[in-house]
Amino acid sequence: MKKTLALLLALAVSCSMLASCGGDDSSSSSKADDSSVADSSSVADESSVEDNSVEDSSVEDSSTEDSSEADPEPIEGPVTLTGSGEYAGDWSSPMFVDAEGNLISYIDNAVLEQYLETGCTITMTVSYYKLAGNYMEKYMIAPCNANGWEKLYATDPTYVEGVPAPEVGLTDPADENSQAKYDDGTYVCKYYFKTDGFGQINPNADGTEWPTDTISFSLSADAVKYLAENCGTNDDGSTWGGLIFQSYGILIDSITVDAYTELPADNNMNPEPAA
Repeated sequence: MKKTLALLLALAVSCSMLASCGGDDSSSSSKADDSSVADSSSVADESSVEDNSVEDSSVEDSSTEDSSEADPEPIEGPVTLTGSGEYAGDWSSPMFVDAEGNLISYIDNAVLEQYLETGCTITMTVSYYKLAGNYMEKYMIAPCNANGWEKLYATDPTYVEGVPAPEVGLTDPADENSQAKYDDGTYVCKYYFKTDGFGQINPNADGTEWPTDTISFSLSADAVKYLAENCGTNDDGSTWGGLIFQSYGILIDSITVDAYTELPADNNMNPEPAA
């Protein structure tokens, strides 16, 4: 009987020890699993931060690219440009010199942008090219869109203000050769605009009385908007355009763009002779 009790007691102690060992293994496994999850989370978080950093860099680069494609900054206040002093050729564009000494052929929209709501006034001092030492029979100049050379007055007569209309200088507005003259052969109108968009200047046949060396006109707000909306686009996405002139026999010595002034319809129609 005593032997039997001793055997049962030994068996109970052995089972207790085995159960205790099994519990320790489970706890160790649980701790390893927890550590593995924590490490994985830490690595994922760091990777995520690095990826976001790369994306931020990409955004910064995009911003830099956008700034390089930006259009010229608008210019405020009146601007005066000096002519190149050389005749560009028949039906060509008179050239100007900018502030950096570069030759340019048109007035940039950056200059005109400040007049989008009001329009502006253009004043030019001009001289006249002589052919073989003699003045030409007529001289012409047309304000145009730099992108495409559309004549502003021909596109819409209201774009160019303060200029004599075709019917003032021509007996038939559709016929540019029907120049109105007095009985003595002098022109009724020495300066006027034609339906094709050119302003024409007629000296007296004998050249004794020469038109003025100053020409002025105003661009309406709609004209300035037209130039801004019908500009060209460069390969990098930036835009270009503005006011250009097509000329026959006329050199522009200087040109000033200033605030809008309402000019009379017969402005410069019969100017005084140049000094």
